[in-house]
Parts: sequence; structure tokens; C-alpha cells
Amino acid sequence: MNNYIMSIIGTTAGTNKFQGEGAWGGAAWDGILNVGMYLFKRRVESQRNPIFVISEYNPRWKEIAKKEMDYIKENLSKFPWFKDIQHIGSTSIEGMGAKPFIDLMLGVTEESSRDDIGTQLALIGWVHHEYQFFDKIIENTCLTIHLCSFDSPYWKCRIIFRDHFLKNPEEIRDYSDLKKQLISMGISFDEYVIGKQRYIYNILLREGLTHEEMRLGLVFHRDPFSTTTILPKNIYFHFRENIYG
Repeated sequence: MNNYIMSIIGTTAGTNKFQGEGAWGGAAWDGILNVGMYLFKRRVESQRNPIFVISEYNPRWKEIAKKEMDYIKENLSKFPWFKDIQHIGSTSIEGMGAKPFIDLMLGVTEESSRDDIGTQLALIGWVHHEYQFFDKIIENTCLTIHLCSFDSPYWKCRIIFRDHFLKNPEEIRDYSDLKKQLISMGISFDEYVIGKQRYIYNILLREGLTHEEMRLGLVFHRDPFSTTTILPKNIYFHFRENIYG
């Protein structure tokens, strides 16, 4: 485990850290909704056939994200570990089709404790999902916080990937279409994630990031050039012809 990821994601792999207790426990309906979303997300991850869809871009995503980021800054910016909060992922890119789950990234100092930060997040309605992730439901939409060291490879990879599309809006449709194609094939959630890896990897290479920076930034779970990465044949040829050819 490298010092960029620090203790924030230092939990044992596979350990379920969801707790039914905490500062939000007295808010019964919030608790029920968050438990339901946690179970729903676990079901998504376990299904052979994904039960999520790629939705057309919704401007409400940015509005919800901004409102919650302002709320987080208001409550957490007073702490010395707080550095920045950003809206990332496909819902942050105007015109991009996306799973209707909003991703935020909370950048903190390297010496921070996930438990201390988690306590403060719980006070404003966030529930620890697993590893460095926290969930919250707002206006029937699930938001997820990615907790990481500010300006670490994890942080940089996601900011640079988002900003690539803001600078190159003509590429938005290509990425949206790739995601829709993956979903249409009835593959598992893990296969869906792997199916996007080479596309993401290629874009970050174009933006000047190195293989090592992407490895440290957890861009891929396996080397995207490894022959052990098994993809459906037509996805493989999509990568080969449209991205590398």
C-alpha cells in the first residue's frame, strides 16, 4: 500500500464496514434509504447481467453535486485535513451519458485518518460503504464520495480524465457509445469496468500520465495490455481498431 492512498483505504479487502449505527442512526428514513442503496449497489456488483443503465445526460446531476459540495465545504473546510472537493466521473461532463450515480472526490492531507473523516461525514448524512467510499442519497439520486490524498495519482487521474472531455467535447459521444455497447452485451459489472479500462488508459497516456502514475492511481486492476485480461471478442476488436489502430 503506497503512501498516496494512506490509511484511508487501509481496510482489509472484502471486509464489510457498513454500520447500522452512527450519527445518522436517529434519522430513520435517511438510514433506511442508505441501507437500501447499499444493498442495491451490492446487487449490481454481483449480477451477471447489469441492472443499471446508461442514462442520457441530465443537468440536474451538476446541480445536485454543486449543492452538496457547497454543503460539504461549509461543514468540513474548517478541518486541517480538508483540501478540496470535486465533481468527477461521467455525470460531471456535460453531454456525457452515464450511470445516474454522482461521484464526488474529497481530497485530504496524507496524514489524515479515514475514521476521523468518516465521523465528520456521518454527521452530515454520509454512510461508509467500503474502502474509501461513502454514499448518500439526495433527491432519489445516489452520490458517492471517493476519499483520497489531495494531488495524489488517484486524484490527478480522475481530474485529468474529466478535464480531457471538457477540452475535447467531440470525444464525448465515443465514450458514451462504448459504455452503452458494453451494457448491451449483458456482461457483469466487473467486465463492464474492465471493458472501459483501455479507453481510459489511452486517454490518460495522451494527457501525459505514465503507466506507473496510472497504476498508483488505481486506474486499472490489471495491466490493460496483459493477455490475462479476458474481454468479449468484439470489445477487444473495438479497442484494437478504434483506439490503438
